Amino acid sequence: MPSIKASDVKLTQEEFVNRLAPYGHKYAWFMQHGYKPHYYQSMFHTMETDGKLTRFRHLVAGRRGGKTLSAIWEVLYYCQNPRMYWQDFHGIPDKDDSLW
Repeated sequence: MPSIKASDVKLTQEEFVNRLAPYGHKYAWFMQHGYKPHYYQSMFHTMETDGKLTRFRHLVAGRRGGKTLSAIWEVLYYCQNPRMYWQDFHGIPDKDDSLW
């Protein structure tokens, strides 16, 4: 399972943009709704395994590190955009089933 640690060298600006690129729709939605994730929250939102979002991800941080906020925005986005959920997590582009 992939992991990002604070002691790791941060991505360059170009690498960071390339990492966010497949999730442009998600980040546009975040920005429209007033959520601006910091670097480690962005790593959480884009953690991939085999070209798809990693199913079980967690953000390890201290108090006020943005853990709950990240999780809430992630769930809210995919509840309102179920088609993107199927695409990002399962690689199925045209499935529109809701998450519940």
